[in-house]
Amino acid sequence: MTVQVSGLTLAGPRGTVVEDVSFALGRGEALGIVGESGSGKSLTLRSIIGLLPPGIHRVSGEITVQGRVGMVFQDPQTALDPLAMVGAQVAEVVRYARGVRRAAARERALDLMRQVQMPDPERRFRAYPHQLSGGQRQRIVIAMALATDPEILLCDEPTTALDVTVQRQILLLLERLRTELSLAMIFVSHDLAVVEQVSSWLLVMEQGRVVERGATADVIAHPEHPYTRRLLESVLALPRLDGEKVAG
Repeated sequence: MTVQVSGLTLAGPRGTVVEDVSFALGRGEALGIVGESGSGKSLTLRSIIGLLPPGIHRVSGEITVQGRVGMVFQDPQTALDPLAMVGAQVAEVVRYARGVRRAAARERALDLMRQVQMPDPERRFRAYPHQLSGGQRQRIVIAMALATDPEILLCDEPTTALDVTVQRQILLLLERLRTELSLAMIFVSHDLAVVEQVSSWLLVMEQGRVVERGATADVIAHPEHPYTRRLLESVLALPRLDGEKVAG
């Protein structure tokens, strides 16, 4: 397995925040973790690479990661440096990851921008974050995550701040990248309609515990836990992914 989490328990100043979470994921597989704010889903994700907030620590459990990890954050506005050109930010990650010279890093950064279907990458290489749309900024964040040549891609609510049309485009992009690069992908969201479109396996979390798990289609078609049913009742369905070209 590329990622294996066994009995993960996290605690903070007010007590346990994640309790006894376990799952395993191989190359090319996609796991969705869904739950409301405070359910522990993002803490579970961030524990994989040790990016826990101050005051939160692992009490018990084992985490095994085999391969390089890339992470796509929720808000590209805060993930990007507002004072640096976006292409330079991608190139800097390439230089750090590959140890190459500036010119080679720039070419690789442009390749990555093309890979995430950034329109007119040569021109937008010199753009600053505020000059791009929300979807374009998120593409830059995805390109930065890919710059380390990861085997594992962690996605922490990467479509939450986007409108419904751009959400669909980013989901389509992530699904294509997972397939083409054989990535193990973990996608965290509060929205079951989003998770359904990018994951084959699903964990439902409530108040730090997994209350339901299984194949995504089975959980959505036949939810067993009342909390899962409540989440499904609150879902506004997204348009289905249909292979359209990402453009926004």
